[in-house]
Amino acid sequence: MDAFGFEWVIIETVAVGQTELDIVRQADTTVVALVPESGDSIQAMKAGLMEVADLFAVNKADRDGAHALMAELRFSAHLHHTSGTGARDVDWEVPVLATEAAHDVGIAELLAAVKRHRAALTEAGALETRRQARRRAELEALLAEELREQVMARARADAELAGTLAAVADGALDPYSAVRRILAGTLRRP
Repeated sequence: MDAFGFEWVIIETVAVGQTELDIVRQADTTVVALVPESGDSIQAMKAGLMEVADLFAVNKADRDGAHALMAELRFSAHLHHTSGTGARDVDWEVPVLATEAAHDVGIAELLAAVKRHRAALTEAGALETRRQARRRAELEALLAEELREQVMARARADAELAGTLAAVADGALDPYSAVRRILAGTLRRP
């Protein structure tokens, strides 16, 4: 997202599956939006959202159950913050905000909270640390993917390498030994 050159980039995901939780590794600030009538408080606890949320926004806050959901989230966020169980790079108690996006209610407060979080990250030195970690993780992921692609391409032309892959598939060779063998051969070749 850095390539776009914008100061602010908003990424939206849906649900709380593993893929959607990967956004935490990509974003400076993670806002988790929940709605009162969908049982999201239970899902939030199950999915580990307390660990990943920098802000909670209870959208459709004019509906039944919104105040109860907000109270439960505030209690959980406060417990999480004071218990010390969540290793955080900045001292930040996750706020819980009420929004009604369809009516433009609470949106200015949400943006202000995002800006306060950015300021807290900057002041703690965590913003740049997070970004450095992201860039390194992206490099490592790209290297791993490129290495995998090169090994698989080479396996089509190299009988010994193809034999190693077949031995693993047949159960004659364990994957760990195969990796060591493949890397020893691959990294030595031009």
